[in-house]
Amino acid sequence: MGGYGDGPPGLRGSHGFGVRHNNPAILRDEFQVLALLGVNGMVDSIHLADAAGVGDRFRRMFWGPPGSGDPMAFFQKGGKAAEMPDGCPYDPALKPYIREVVAKALKVHQSAGARESWGLWDDEMGVYAKEHIARCERCATVFRDYLKSNHVEPAQVGAGSWNEVRPYPLWLSDTEAKDKKAFPTGLKPAPAGKADSLLYYYTYRLMSHANGVMFPEAAAALAEAGVKLYAMQGPTPSWNGSSLDWHEFYDLKPNRAFVFETSNRDARVWQWESYLADIGRGISLRHGLAQGCLMKPHRGAPAQRMLGIVSRGTTALEWYTYGPDYSKGDSFSQSPELLEQVARAARFLGRAEPYLYEASFDGQPEVAFVSPRSSEIWSRATGPGLAAFENAKWVYLALRHAHIPVDVLSERQVAEGKLGKYKVIYVPGPHLHHDTAGALRAWVGAGGTVWTDATGLSRDEANQPSADMNEMLGLKARTLESWGTVAQYRATTLEPLAEASAPASATIRTGDKAVAARIAREPLEPSTAETWHSFSDGKAAVTRNRQGKGEAIAAGLWTGISYSATVRRTDFNMRDDFDPALRDLIAAPAVARKVWRPAIPSDPLVEAIALRKDGRRSVALMNWSYRMDENALNRARLQPVKGLRIELPGYPNASSVSSIRHGKLEFSSGAVVLPDLEEIDLLVIE
Repeated sequence: MGGYGDGPPGLRGSHGFGVRHNNPAILRDEFQVLALLGVNGMVDSIHLADAAGVGDRFRRMFWGPPGSGDPMAFFQKGGKAAEMPDGCPYDPALKPYIREVVAKALKVHQSAGARESWGLWDDEMGVYAKEHIARCERCATVFRDYLKSNHVEPAQVGAGSWNEVRPYPLWLSDTEAKDKKAFPTGLKPAPAGKADSLLYYYTYRLMSHANGVMFPEAAAALAEAGVKLYAMQGPTPSWNGSSLDWHEFYDLKPNRAFVFETSNRDARVWQWESYLADIGRGISLRHGLAQGCLMKPHRGAPAQRMLGIVSRGTTALEWYTYGPDYSKGDSFSQSPELLEQVARAARFLGRAEPYLYEASFDGQPEVAFVSPRSSEIWSRATGPGLAAFENAKWVYLALRHAHIPVDVLSERQVAEGKLGKYKVIYVPGPHLHHDTAGALRAWVGAGGTVWTDATGLSRDEANQPSADMNEMLGLKARTLESWGTVAQYRATTLEPLAEASAPASATIRTGDKAVAARIAREPLEPSTAETWHSFSDGKAAVTRNRQGKGEAIAAGLWTGISYSATVRRTDFNMRDDFDPALRDLIAAPAVARKVWRPAIPSDPLVEAIALRKDGRRSVALMNWSYRMDENALNRARLQPVKGLRIELPGYPNASSVSSIRHGKLEFSSGAVVLPDLEEIDLLVIE
């Protein structure tokens, strides 16, 4: 199971490691390796463990069918394919087919006899209907009902009656799709009028709805038999977005587990796994879902990624993929260095399991983070670059580097108005649904602080100027001055910013420090807002507006993109490349409100997560600091931290603090000093 050849020194075994075979003795050697790595469950191939005579040791968890394909495969059969080549997700003929597939899957899970069963249906899920939606009468009927459920009337989308309402034809023809110059977004040009724009927006959102309505019946049937259905999600929120929205999909209750895959290859964005895990944690808490993750050790930082997701509630972890490399690819069994890293992470997880398994945050984050779906849709529709979407991810990282825990919320969650637990809400994005905007304004009026940056909250879901939000921010007309672009990260390499010469006016003075706006700036025009900081030409750069008992803060630059600018160099050194003045500019409203920060390491690249389980309290630590090294695995070398001081304001009554790796630490003046931190550690609080 390890690839071709004799295998690496020390791992050959007595039966010939790393060759094609059908020999149970070799299987026993392989499963012994897996057991040493802490593996106690299998994906589909439990029969191999049985053939090796060790099946009982690998039945803690079974990840099995229905399978990695999607239900739309039903339409590839017989005459049905000729009638509707891409199929209709709302076709009633799907229901009996889904029931049939579920019945077969249940037999497999029952025969596996595992203590816990999870069922995959669709690997790296994409949307099931695109162009089809615009030409399908059934989809048109569903679309009308979908608009009604969102309180949209025919007149709002330019129709005289419901019979006239149809989805907007936002997809390109085959000929148009080849013309990248004329259609750089991959979609039809975004409409300008409000009615057509609203139609465009809801047509785009219908794609997530079409996926979500397909699974609830199957999920319920499998759950009744003790099987958790999940659709494995690719890491699209950390790439360039997706037609499928995680929040809207899971709001339709299609699954009993939330599972995503890690695939980021560049050391500078490995911490985006924390962003994905925070999104998943919020979705799972909202809907009562179990959490799982497919971890790819060969993509880098397996220990930090493991602890980052486990500390956010993941209880099912697949090391993806062990091997054999000749069969699957994406494998790590042929690499002694990766085997050592995975084994080290697994041993740590075993020691820390009493504190980590099914643990929860030891307190409630008082900061919410919202990357609006409305902004993502319109950023994709109105031009390449997706600056607002890229910007949001780096704003999130700046908050984590400031050691501020956050809850990641959807626009719908904000619109529901259950925001009393939060002191500050960050909304980096130009567009916000009007329902969400109304709830946000009411929350600010009651005493909350909202923060946004370049052109933030300036437009609504129909891509129209938002007078209500501009009034809340205390700003007049909104205009962006651009001199560059940002390339979207797509799982491989973080590209430098593409910039012409930045104007001298792009600099902000914050006390005795200068902060440079990158690729664009928005000279703010206050109406009622006061100016906190100015650009070097005197125009307002950061403003604050009193709104009822609360305040609204706007920064006139892409703060996240600017924060990422230096680390985008080829010879990056993450310890030096993030501007602390810019990080402080982003984090200032949360720090000023004295939000919950239970553990504050002295190094911004060390992430700290405070946890509680059965009365046990702990702090998970992950070191994300890498520098470029052409000779290292993944061309990046970890930078250990020496003498790491960790303030523990969340534990004023602690009597002692111990480290999983270093034992008991001296705890004085509310802090401990860790002698050194390599990848990960766990502080145990007594």
